[in-house]
Amino acid sequence: MGFFSFFKPSRPPSADLPNSEAVQASSTTDELTARQVFTDPTLLASWINEHYLESMPLSQDYDLLPNAEARADLEISVAQRDKCLREYSVLRISGASLFVKQHYEDAFWLQFTDQISVYLLKHIQTANFETSTAAVREAIEQYVLAGDAQDPELISTSYLQRVYDDNPNYIRMKVGGLGMLANDAILSSYDVLRDAYCNVMHGMSYEALKSIDDANQQAEGRSEQ
Repeated sequence: MGFFSFFKPSRPPSADLPNSEAVQASSTTDELTARQVFTDPTLLASWINEHYLESMPLSQDYDLLPNAEARADLEISVAQRDKCLREYSVLRISGASLFVKQHYEDAFWLQFTDQISVYLLKHIQTANFETSTAAVREAIEQYVLAGDAQDPELISTSYLQRVYDDNPNYIRMKVGGLGMLANDAILSSYDVLRDAYCNVMHGMSYEALKSIDDANQQAEGRSEQ
C-alpha cells in the first residue's frame, strides 16, 4: 500500500453535494424558479450555502481526515488536523466559486464570493474555529485564481501552506503529492455546480451539451474544407 493511500477518504469530498434536481426541491427555491437562482449572485450563494454547507456539517468530514497511522507517521498536530477538517469546506466552496468566476461577469462573481464567504465563516465557526470573513474570502480567491490560471501546482502548494505549513514533514508531503487532494476536491465541487447549471439554464446535462457542441464544431470544420 502506498504511503499516501492512508489519506484516501472513505467517501469523496463531493459525495454529499447536490445534483441539479436538488435545485427544484430546494427550500430556497420554493417561491422562485431554478433559473432565478442561477441568475442572481445572492440567491445562488444562498442555494450553495443550503446544499454545500448547511446540509453537510463539519462532523461529516471526520472520515476524510488522515487516519491514525498517517497522523502519527507525519507528526500531524491537533491544530493541523483541525485546519484540515476546516479546509474541506473551503475547498468545496472554492470549486463552486471557480465555476462562477469562469461563467459569469466579474461583478457577479465578486458579489457571490462576498456573500458565500459570510456563509462559509458561519459554517466554520460551528466548530469554534477562529477566523474572519476577510480571511475566508482571501482563501477562496487564492484557490479560485490558481484554478482559473489552470495551475494545479499552485493549488496544491496553497493547500499545504494553509494546513501543514509548520509540519516538520512538509517537504515530504509536497514531494509525495499530498496537496493534489485539494485539486480533486475543487474539481469535484466545480463539476457538481457545472452539471446543475447546465440542466437549469440549458435543459440538458453537461455531457449532452458538450456532445452537441462537439458535433457542431465537427460540422463547421467539414464545411470549411
